[in-house]
Amino acid sequence: QAEAVADPVKGATLGITSSECYGLNSAGITTLSPSSVTAPANITILGGIGYDVSCVANGGSADATVALNAYYADTTKVRVYKTTTTPKELVDVTDQVVIKNEVINGKMVTTISYTLQDGQDFDEDGLSNGTIVDPIYIGVEANTPASPAGGGLASTGMNIVVAIATAAGLVATAVIVLVTARRRMGLSRS
Repeated sequence: QAEAVADPVKGATLGITSSECYGLNSAGITTLSPSSVTAPANITILGGIGYDVSCVANGGSADATVALNAYYADTTKVRVYKTTTTPKELVDVTDQVVIKNEVINGKMVTTISYTLQDGQDFDEDGLSNGTIVDPIYIGVEANTPASPAGGGLASTGMNIVVAIATAAGLVATAVIVLVTARRRMGLSRS
């Protein structure tokens, strides 16, 4: 019998990869209560994650990965939902994401990966305005057992704030190196 998983969503980690949309507002990352939406028949909503990403240009895109704090052996029973704005209803978008199990920091976890594009399907405001607003909900078919992935955020790597600071530092370093190299070579923008 599998050990109970306290909260696979609250202990999840979020990763954003992009050369255009990398301004993740860490203060705006929220877990969304499963009670804030009505679950479809035979589905248990685990909860949701809400966040926004700033882009350097309107219409930019980013790859997002949510690593749950749990492992679901049968990933075909995991469901991903977006919500409509008025009325607030769940829309199944499972066929637009990749759900798989992978080892992260020595622990098996279930991950959900998808591409966000400013102004497109996963952008809640639907506007190509340089900001992607992405709340998603995660559910499982009723009676789908989960195994714990381990501890909270630290079990899958590092705290999201540390990851964001590291990414920002790497981007700044790359810009400085490129500008310095261009100046040394006597290149100019023409």
